[in-house]
Amino acid sequence: MNLIKEPDQFLMGWSDVQGADKKIAVVADVYTANAFNNPEKSVLYEAVGPAHEIYVVVEIDGYLYLTRGAVFSYREFQEDIAAPRTTDEEWQQDLETQPDKGIPNWMKEIIVPLDGKSLDNEHIFYSSGC
Repeated sequence: MNLIKEPDQFLMGWSDVQGADKKIAVVADVYTANAFNNPEKSVLYEAVGPAHEIYVVVEIDGYLYLTRGAVFSYREFQEDIAAPRTTDEEWQQDLETQPDKGIPNWMKEIIVPLDGKSLDNEHIFYSSGC
């Protein structure tokens, strides 16, 4: 999908971005398990869900600071091989009803659950400082 459709078109700001491109949640089919000796044929997907906050202690000029940033949330899941391939738009809709879909068990051990989830706010940007 192209963000810019015409050669002389440009984006004035974040509000001009529309559709699935407005969210970071994307999905890709990375492996098809369809060998003849596999009775459970399936497609493996890897995906990104919403951004997670990360807190890191860093040393700056001999002082320790608690910093905050954003990291991608890793997801993986399988679907039946006969099902149509999942699109980014469908993945984003899935996350609205199943926000924990595809979080691997090993990730659940390092994610700190919050009492209340942050509300989506498309006006807040994370900067790497670059």
